[in-house]
Amino acid sequence: MIAVILAAGAGRRLGKGPKALVQLGHSTLAERATATAIQAGLTPLVLAAPQVADTLRTLLAPDADVQAVPDHASGISASIKQAARRLHQAHPHEPVMLWLVDQPGITVDVIKRISAAHQAGTITRASYEGVPAHPVLFDPGDFQQAAESATGNVGAKEFLRMHRHRVTLIECGDIGSAADLDTAEDYRRWAEAFEA
Repeated sequence: MIAVILAAGAGRRLGKGPKALVQLGHSTLAERATATAIQAGLTPLVLAAPQVADTLRTLLAPDADVQAVPDHASGISASIKQAARRLHQAHPHEPVMLWLVDQPGITVDVIKRISAAHQAGTITRASYEGVPAHPVLFDPGDFQQAAESATGNVGAKEFLRMHRHRVTLIECGDIGSAADLDTAEDYRRWAEAFEA
């Protein structure tokens, strides 16, 4: 199974540089997400801005596949499309679990619960107190279709809306969080959580 970790965000609202390289506790967000994927038994594919990709290749575990997204500024869809091209080339038959690098509350336990619940032909999605969020687990063909439907700063949302009858929600609020890290206030909350 492949973990697609979207890590090309510039982090302008956060004001700490590219999201992937933001330090939280003793590691960057990219290191944390990649380590979580590996500990859960997934092979990580990390999508990053070109100026960050080389840094990540030296920073992350050697089995992380870091792909630069030249048109990352056009929105999250560019990263998903790049991931789909890479997976079609290197892992055409592997299920794909998708989440964002700035979601440090996605834990190994969350990934394992989603993986265990997945059935072929369905789309398995985490929810937190009933609210659908990341990660989302796709069969390989579904991920390719989701990438095709992605436009601008809209990723798999339209594909998930069109196929909502096939989505199985798995409650994960007891073992994780999909809250992201976009602002200085978000950073403060997450930093306090990891220090606790």
